[in-house]
Amino acid sequence: MAKAGSHSTYLWKGNTDLALTKWPTHAAIKQIALGLHHSALLDCHDQVLCCGQNSHGQLGIGSNSGSHMEPLVVPCLEDERVSSVAVGLYHTVCGTKSGRVYCWGDSSEGQCATLDVTQYTTPNCVASFDTAIRKVSCCATSSVALLEDGRLFAWGTGSIFQESTGKVKRVIKPTLFSFIEDRMVLDVSCGDDFIVAVIKKKVHTLKKLITKNNYVVVHKSGNELEAFNIKEHRRTSSDSSVQLCPLGLEIAEEHVCLPLSAQSSPSSVRRFQGYRTRSPSVRSTTGSKLSNASSIDSHVSDEKSGEEKDKFLSSLAHSHFSNVNQEEAEQWLKDRIGATFPHKESGNSLLSNSEPTDMPAESVDSTADSKVKVKEKLPQYMGSMWNSITKSSSAVTSAVHTHLVSKIPLLDKLKPQVSANGVVDDMGLTPIVLPPQTGEASSGNKCNTLETREDNYQMSLLKAATSQCIKKGGLPLASSLSESQLATSSLTAPQQEFSSSACIGTEVWSWGGGEHGQLGHGDTLDRPHPCLVSSLLDLQVYRVHCSLHSALALTTDGKVYGWGDNTHKQLLYKAGPVLLQATVLPISVKLPVTNLTIGHEHTLLRVIYPVGAVSKGGVFWMGSNCLNELGTRLQFTNNLGHPLCMGAGPNSISSLSTLNDENGVHTELSQLIASEIQFYRVLLDIQSELVEPIIQSDNMTDMLDSPIGEALQHMFENLFILVDSIGVNCQELSGVSDASELRNVSLVGNCRSYMTSFSVYATHFHNLLAMNGLSKLVERVKPILLRNGSTLTSLLERCQLEFTEDLVVTISVLLQLPLRRVSEYHDAVERIQLQLEDGSMLVSSLNCLEKEKLHLSAQFNLAESTRIFWENWPTAVTEGLKESHRRLVRESQTLPLSLLGGSKLYKNSFALFNDVFVHIQGQVHKIYPLEKLWIESGTSKGTLHELEIHLIMPEASLTLLASNTAEKAEWMWVLSQTVTNWLSSYKLEPFGHHPVNHRGNMLRTTPAHRVATHMFYKSGPLQGAVYKGMWLKGKMHGDGQIMWADGKVYTGQFSDGVIKGYGKMVSKIDGKVESIEGHWINGKLHGFAKARYANGDFYTGFYKDHQFNGHGVLKQKSTSSVYIGEWKNGRKHGYGVLDIKGEKYLGQWCRDTKQGPALQITLDGSYMEGTFHNNKLIGQGLIMTSDDTYYEGNFTGLNEVNGRGVMMMSTGDSITGTFDGSWATGIKVTGVYSKASPTEDTVRLPQLFGKLSTDHDLKWVELFHHSKVALGCAAKRNFMRNSLKRFHFITFHQCHWNITGLYGNTC
Repeated sequence: MAKAGSHSTYLWKGNTDLALTKWPTHAAIKQIALGLHHSALLDCHDQVLCCGQNSHGQLGIGSNSGSHMEPLVVPCLEDERVSSVAVGLYHTVCGTKSGRVYCWGDSSEGQCATLDVTQYTTPNCVASFDTAIRKVSCCATSSVALLEDGRLFAWGTGSIFQESTGKVKRVIKPTLFSFIEDRMVLDVSCGDDFIVAVIKKKVHTLKKLITKNNYVVVHKSGNELEAFNIKEHRRTSSDSSVQLCPLGLEIAEEHVCLPLSAQSSPSSVRRFQGYRTRSPSVRSTTGSKLSNASSIDSHVSDEKSGEEKDKFLSSLAHSHFSNVNQEEAEQWLKDRIGATFPHKESGNSLLSNSEPTDMPAESVDSTADSKVKVKEKLPQYMGSMWNSITKSSSAVTSAVHTHLVSKIPLLDKLKPQVSANGVVDDMGLTPIVLPPQTGEASSGNKCNTLETREDNYQMSLLKAATSQCIKKGGLPLASSLSESQLATSSLTAPQQEFSSSACIGTEVWSWGGGEHGQLGHGDTLDRPHPCLVSSLLDLQVYRVHCSLHSALALTTDGKVYGWGDNTHKQLLYKAGPVLLQATVLPISVKLPVTNLTIGHEHTLLRVIYPVGAVSKGGVFWMGSNCLNELGTRLQFTNNLGHPLCMGAGPNSISSLSTLNDENGVHTELSQLIASEIQFYRVLLDIQSELVEPIIQSDNMTDMLDSPIGEALQHMFENLFILVDSIGVNCQELSGVSDASELRNVSLVGNCRSYMTSFSVYATHFHNLLAMNGLSKLVERVKPILLRNGSTLTSLLERCQLEFTEDLVVTISVLLQLPLRRVSEYHDAVERIQLQLEDGSMLVSSLNCLEKEKLHLSAQFNLAESTRIFWENWPTAVTEGLKESHRRLVRESQTLPLSLLGGSKLYKNSFALFNDVFVHIQGQVHKIYPLEKLWIESGTSKGTLHELEIHLIMPEASLTLLASNTAEKAEWMWVLSQTVTNWLSSYKLEPFGHHPVNHRGNMLRTTPAHRVATHMFYKSGPLQGAVYKGMWLKGKMHGDGQIMWADGKVYTGQFSDGVIKGYGKMVSKIDGKVESIEGHWINGKLHGFAKARYANGDFYTGFYKDHQFNGHGVLKQKSTSSVYIGEWKNGRKHGYGVLDIKGEKYLGQWCRDTKQGPALQITLDGSYMEGTFHNNKLIGQGLIMTSDDTYYEGNFTGLNEVNGRGVMMMSTGDSITGTFDGSWATGIKVTGVYSKASPTEDTVRLPQLFGKLSTDHDLKWVELFHHSKVALGCAAKRNFMRNSLKRFHFITFHQCHWNITGLYGNTC
C-alpha cells in the first residue's frame, strides 16, 4: 500500500491544466463519482466523502443547506465498509461489503426507495442482502444495486420500468430483475433513464472441437448442449440485417434488436406492436405472424415422437414468462403438436410489485440415496453347518435344505435424484433445481391469468413454448421486497452458485429510453425490456460506463466501444452527433485501455503503452477540443503520480486520484498489465488467423482418426481454453491499482489452478511434437499457409519473433508461444517482489511458477529427444511403439547397457520410456510395461555380478550388464524413478546423469505391490488367460481376476503366482454354469467352499486338494439325494446322513460305502440298526417293520438273517430260535413260539434299540473339529479348557468373526 501522504486527488476542467486543483483528502481515493451538483468519493479505508451543493441533503451530513467544497466524511457510515458509491442529480447511493444499500438526498420519485419522505439528510438503509454489494449506479430518478452473486435490483421512476404500452411505472421497493434470475450480471451502469448491463453467457464452455464429418464447437448451456459449425463462428460478429427482441419478434423493418439466444434465423421473425419511438420518422410495424424460431426447432423437431415432445415440454413447464403474445404461442403449439388452449389475455409488465415468493428448497444431495452399500463378508459357513445338522436331527424324514450365502460384495445401483422442485439430468445424478414460481402480479396488469393455472397441463405446454420463444430469460419477471422484509429481513440468495466475476463469455444488454441511440441497437427506439446489444456479441466486454446519453464498453483485450450521443465528439472525432451502434475507439485499437469513464461532454481513458515503449502510459481525453481521432493525451497527468481512478462529470469536469510511485512497484505493475493484454491480443490473432483456418481446412478430415489427428484436436481444444484463462487474468490485472490487490489475481492468489491450463496445453503440444505431428500438419495445410504467408509474417512481427522460411519451425514457435509466457510471468512477479517492502504474498506464486517453468522445460526436452529417437530408428521398429503420450527417458546407445549371455547374431538395444521398457533385437522388439517391471541389483562385489541389473516381469526376466558402477547406478536410479513416476501418475521429472545429484526428497520408493493387467502367452495351463489385479515381483499376488480363453473366470485372492485364498471360480460346461466359491491353495480348493456343478449338484462344506474332505453337504440332482456328513478324499468317510428319496441312512461310512454302526429307514417304513459292512447289515442287528413287528438277531445282509434271534409280533407273541432266509423270499424258523400273557403289555421295545447305532462321541467329529479351528483351539483336546487358555491370543475382531460363523448373527 502507499505510504501516508503519498496520495493525491486532482480536479480540472477541459483538456489542459490551467484549472488544475488539488482536492484535499486524507486517504487515497479508489472511486470518484462526479455529479451535476455534488460529488462522492470512496477512499482506501472504505469511507464515503461528499462535497458540493446540499439543497436536498445529498451530502448526508444531517442538513439540507449550504455547500461544502472540501470533501466531508459521511458520519453515519463511519462504521460501514463501503464497496461502491454513485451520485444522481440530487441524491447519493452507496453499497457496503456487508450487503446493505444506503440512500440519501432527494426521494421525490422514489429514488431513495420511499415516497413517504421527500428527502433524507442522512444515509437511510433501503435494503439488506445476504451478500456483498458489488456496484451501485443511479440516474436522476432511479437507482440500481448489483450484488456479488450477480443479482440486480432497481427502484425509482423512469423508462427502465416502463411497460410495453409506453406507460412509465414507478417502483418504490428494491425489485429484482428476474429476467436474469438464472444469469449472472457482471457489471451495470445507469445513464439518463437507461441501463446497460454486462451479463455472463449461458453458452460458453468448450466441449468438443472437431468431428469427423465437419468442424463443430459444442458448448454447454446449463443442462443443454448446443452445437454449431465453427466455420460460422467468429471472434467478432458482423451486423445482422434482421435483429429480434427477447421474444423473437421483429420491432420494425429498419430498427430492430437481437434476442438472448442470438440463434434465430433472419427469416424467422415475428412482428410486435408494443415498442414505440420518440422519433416521428420511425414507425412501428404491426402484424401477428408467428415465427418458426430455430431455437424451438432445435429441441422439438418433427422427427420427435409425441412422447419425447411431451417429456421435453413438461420439463420446461415451470419456466418464468410474461409479456408474451399468448395467441401466437397457442397457434404455434397447435400447428406443431395439435394442442388447444382456453383463451386468456396476457398483460405486459417489466417489473411486478408482488411480494417475493419463497426461495426454492435446497437441492437434494445427488449422493444421498446413491451411496455404495457393500454386503459384509462374514464366515457364516459354520452357522450353516450347524443349522443343517439341527434340521436333520430334529426330523430325520424331513428334507434337508442347503443355503448358499454369497460372499461377493454387491453395489447398489445409483438412482436418479429428484429434488422437491427439480428434475434430474440425463445421467440421473445431478438435480436441476427449477426456478421458483412468482406470486400474483400487481393489479395493474393481468400477468397472473397464466400464473394461476400451474395445474393445467395445457398451460404448462404454453409456458414451455413461450419460454422457448424467449430462450429462458428473454423476458423479465420480478420479485420485490415487502415493507416488513425491507425493515427487518435480508434477501435470500438463490440456490445457484456463480463463478468468479472475471468472465470471458459475456453479453451486453440495455433497456430504457433510446432517443439518442444510447441503447446501441441501431435505432432511437425505447426498450421497455432488456435487449441484447448485437454489435457487442463475442467481444468479451467486462466493464461498461454510462453518461447522460452515451455509453462505453471495455473489452478483455483492452479495446473500447462507444455509442449514443456524440455531440461533443466524446466518442469519435470524425463521427456524427449520434452513434446508433457500438463502434470501436481508434486509440484503443492502437493502445490497450485498462480504465475508462465518461461525462456529459467528454471521455477519459487510461492507456498503457506496450512493453519496451519509452512512455509507460497516460490519460487520454476525448471531447470537443480534440485535435485528432486518437484523442488528446493529458501530458500534465504524467507528473501527478500513478493513476488509481478517474472521474468524469458534466461541463468537462474531470478528476484523478494518484499515488506516488517511489519504489517503482506501480511501474512494474503497469508493465505486467500491458504485456498481458498485448500477449492476449497476439493469442487471439493466432487463434483467428492460424488455428481457425487450419481447423476449417478440408484436408484435415481424413487425419482425425490417426493418433496425430487426435493429439491435434486435444491441442487446439486446450489452446482455446488457455486463451480464455489468460483473458480472465487480463481482466483481473486490469482491476489492480495497488500491489496489495494482486492477491485477487489468479496469477498470484490462485497460481496453481491458473498454471493447470498451461500444463494441460503443454502436454498435448508436446504429444504432437514428440510424434513429429507438426510436420504432418504442415504437409496437409501447406497450401493454406502459403496463401496466408503475409499473415504469418505479420504474426511473427507482432510476436517479436524472427522470420524463417521453414513453416514447421514457424508453426512450432507460434504454438509454443503460450508456454514461454510462464517464464515471463516468473520474471515479472520476481521484479515486483523486489520492489515491495514485504513480498511474502508473492512467494507461493513464485515457487509455483518456478516449478512449472522447470516442468515445461523438462517436457520439451523429453518430447524433442523422443522425436529424434523415432526419426533415427527404422519404421519397422517404431511402428508399434509410437504413441502420443510416450516419452524417451534413456536408451542404451547414449547410456551403454548390454544383455548378459545375449546372442552375437543380433544387436541388443534397450530403450526406457515413461511407460514401457523396450528390448530391441534386430528388427524385433519386445515391450514390457513399467507397471509390471521390477528392478533388482546384483550384489556380489568384485565380480561381474556387481554390474548386473535384474529386470523381473511376468513370464520373463532379463539380466542386463552395465559398463561400470557409475552407469549402473544411473540406470538403477532412472529405472526406479521412471517406474515410480508412472505408477504414481506424477509429472515427468527432469532426469540428471548421476543419482547422487537427485537423492533426497525427490527420490521416492518404488512400490513392490502393483495393479496391472496381463495376458499369459507361454504354453501352460494359463496360456491365453487374462489377469487383472495385484502383482508382486512378476507374480500374481493379492486380489485379482483371471479369465481363461474358454470363458472360465476366477475372482479372488492369489499368492506367489497361484490361486490361493478366498475366491470364486465360474465356468461353463456344455452351456451350463458351474460356480465354486471358497478357499483355495495352489489352485485347488482347500477349506470351506460352496459349489454348484454343471450337472445340477450342490455342495457346501470343506475341501482338500480340490476334493470333498471334512464336513459337507452334497445334494445330487440325478439321484435326488442329500448327504450331510464327513468326507475324505472326495468320498463319504466317517459319520454321515444320507437321504435318497425319503430312504434314510444315519451312520458310519468308509470310502463311499456303508461301514460301521448305523441305522437305516427304508421307504416301506422298516427301521434297521446294527453294523454295516460293504453296504450290508452284518452280525448282530435289529429290524422293525411298520406293523410293530421286530427282529433281534444275526444278519448276513440288509434283509437276510442267519442264526439265532428273537422275533416279536405286534400281538405280543414271540419266536425264539434259529432264523434263516430273506424277508423278501421267506424265512425258515426253528425255535419256540411263545404266546403273550394276557397280563403283559403287548408293546415292548427291542432290547437292542438304540444300542447298535453310532455312538454320540463319534458323530459330527469333523464338524466339531472345524468349529474348534474357527475358535482358535483346534490343537488341544480339552475344548473348553484350552479355548480359555488361548483366549488372550485372540483379538476381539477374530472372536466376533468365529462366533458369528458358528451361531449366525443372532448372537
